[in-house]
Amino acid sequence: MKSIEKTYDVAVIGGGLSGLTASIYLAKAGLYPFFIVEKMNQLGGRAMTVKKKGASLNMGVHAFYLDGEGEAG
Repeated sequence: MKSIEKTYDVAVIGGGLSGLTASIYLAKAGLYPFFIVEKMNQLGGRAMTVKKKGASLNMGVHAFYLDGEGEAG
């Protein structure tokens, strides 16, 4: 596998609502290249849909997480 080294001007930490919004503003301002660092396997942060007991639940920044693992109690 060939390695390609890239240089970025900005790193956005977190691909949730704030990180994605910051990325839009960076792009509109012409401040690129930049990259987004996200620990989850998808962007969106807490804004996601999860399936639990056969139901689809829309989660968001309004959700309260009781167990600290990203699932509603």
